[in-house]
Parts: sequence; structure tokens; C-alpha cells
Amino acid sequence: MGRGASGKGDLRAADWLVQEMKRRGAQPFEGTSYTHPFTYAINVFEGEMALGDGKQNWSPGVDYIIHSKSNSGKGKASIVYIDKSDSSRFKNSSLKNKAAVLPKLIFSQWMKKGNTQRLQWLYSAACIVLLTEDKLVMGLSDQVFPTVVFECKQSKWSRKLTHLHWDVEQAVVQHNAQNIVGKIEGTQVKDSFIVFSAHYDHLGAMGNSTYFPGANDNASGVSMVLEWINYFTTHPPKYSILFLLFAGEEAGLKGSTRWVEEHIPVLPQIRFLFNLDLVGTGEEGIMLVNGTLYPAEVERIKQINNQSKGLPFIKTRGPAANSDHYPFYLHKVPCFFLYTLGGIAYYHDVFDKPETLRLTHYTDVFQLITQFQNEW
Repeated sequence: MGRGASGKGDLRAADWLVQEMKRRGAQPFEGTSYTHPFTYAINVFEGEMALGDGKQNWSPGVDYIIHSKSNSGKGKASIVYIDKSDSSRFKNSSLKNKAAVLPKLIFSQWMKKGNTQRLQWLYSAACIVLLTEDKLVMGLSDQVFPTVVFECKQSKWSRKLTHLHWDVEQAVVQHNAQNIVGKIEGTQVKDSFIVFSAHYDHLGAMGNSTYFPGANDNASGVSMVLEWINYFTTHPPKYSILFLLFAGEEAGLKGSTRWVEEHIPVLPQIRFLFNLDLVGTGEEGIMLVNGTLYPAEVERIKQINNQSKGLPFIKTRGPAANSDHYPFYLHKVPCFFLYTLGGIAYYHDVFDKPETLRLTHYTDVFQLITQFQNEW
């Protein structure tokens, strides 16, 4: 079900991950439980999902996606096209019982500028379709627009269309999720930790028949964390190792933020955190977010890579709130967020499948970070 709140696919994945941690030899971090539960609100689409011209329904995920803030709705209506040149007509025309179709760029500009009057006029439509030249990228939200909103590829659209049919079932739910946490105790320094983290959740489902597999994002990172459990059970580490697998990342770093908030006393014990996301490619090397903050560590990683000749490039950038390392960074925990570059461009879509993922430099990344960790 795409490891999201819709269909509770993330909870099914969590059950499997707990069993894997046990099987591979990781111990619970706190008490006897591998789980850290929390709750967050999320807009989900678990029922009907349809968009078409009355003669045929188009393909969800391929021809269109639902906007993460869409409301529920079912109906049919004639189309009103809105272009930049005539967008000022909101002052004297009605969209009631109409399907409004406009470029996503115009909608984004209205949102950015806070054009309340134009937006209220647009939301009065029974259905809104945003046309985009870009690839369809699904997201998540806990907010809801006043009406149904789709995003559709411009290349799939015909200006000859005069009517639309749609059906969307939506609800904002309080979702009970859980982070998964395991530990391998250090042989010499038991109360200091190296942390390997990754988020195991993804976008879930869109309707009752379309889901987002999330192979690169982020089954790839989770699998590497599990491989480190295997490695450190047979190569006992000097420092204790924590393995953190987060839920709620796609909904806005919910799981990692909650874990950090509830483990403030533990944070000073973390010597370094490696957060992994999108590590299934690597044709153009890797990126180290926060790399500009830790030049000595970056230089050592580059030296190791030069010796192994594994990765073509190691690039760095500054801090960014783009994955689960960020709540740790805000509390001054030394950390890198590592992701691979190049290769397939499937991201937050229905095409991010295992069969499309080449894992080009997966082993190189694993060996590079393992050697770097072993030098602490």
C-alpha cells in the first residue's frame, strides 16, 4: 500500500522491520520494545479515485494525481479554462458548478502572492484541474482545500475537452504511527552512539487501486541500515550503534521530530549521525548535506573514496530541512544526510519500483561509510 497512512501500509512495514531487527541481532534501545509510537494528522485518499471526460477514466498516477490538500467530491461539470491573460475575470464571472482548468504556475503564483480574492473565486468551482509541464510529484498534507483539486500533465490534456467527471473520497485522520529503534552495544564505549537512520514510510495510496512503491525513496536507505545490523553483529563496534527507522518523514519529518523531542538527554551522547535517503543510484556520486559544516569529516570520506575508487564524485552542501537528520541538526547533533545522484529520476511517483532501481553504487556507499565509521 505504499507504506503510508492510507491503508495503514506503514504499520504493516513496521511489523516486518521489528522482526528483521530481532532476526539480524539488534537489541531494543529502551526496555523490551523496538517501537516508539506517535500520532499525526494527515489527509488521506482511501476510497474512490476517478477523473475523466465522461467517456473514459484517465490513469491515476500516470495521467494525473490528486493534490495533497484536495477535498472530497463527486460530480460532472462543464469546463471553464483560465489563462494568465484573462485571470482578472474573477471580478464578474462565476465558477459555481463548473470545472476550472488552469496552469499550475498561475495557481502557484496566486498562492505565493496571497491573492485571497482570486483564490476564493477559484475555490468556488466544483472541481479544479491544474495543468503542469513538469512531472507529476505526489505530496502529503494535513490541510484541505475547499474543493476537489487535481494535477494533470499538460501533454495528456486536450483543449477540445468540454466536460469533466470526477470522484474523490478523502478524510483527515489521526494516524497512529511508530518509529523503529534498535541497538548494538559497543565493546569499549557503551554510552556513546553512532547513529544510522532512514525513513521507512512513503506516500501510501491514492484511491483504492493506485499506490506509490517508494523503492528508492526510501526502501533503499532502510535496506542499507538493515545491512549495517548484519555487519555490526559480526564486527562488534567500539561505540554503541543506534539504528533509527522513522515513520512520518513524508508528512513533514513527524517521526524524527517526535523522537528527538522525547530523547533530549540522549542527544549529547550521539557522536555522529548518518541519515540515508534515496541511495539507490550514484552514477553522479553522492551528496553530503551538512558537508560544509564538517570539512574534516568530508575530507576523510574523500580520502577513503580516493583509495577505493568507488564513487565518481562526493559533493557537499549546507544545512537543509529535507530529511530526518534535520531535527538532530537543530539540536547540534553532528550529522550528515547522504543521498545518491544521477540515474533514474523517479521520485514521489508510481514508477519508483524495485525493478527500475539499479543500485549502481549501493555497495560503494555502504563500504565507504562503514570504513569511515570504523575509524572513530
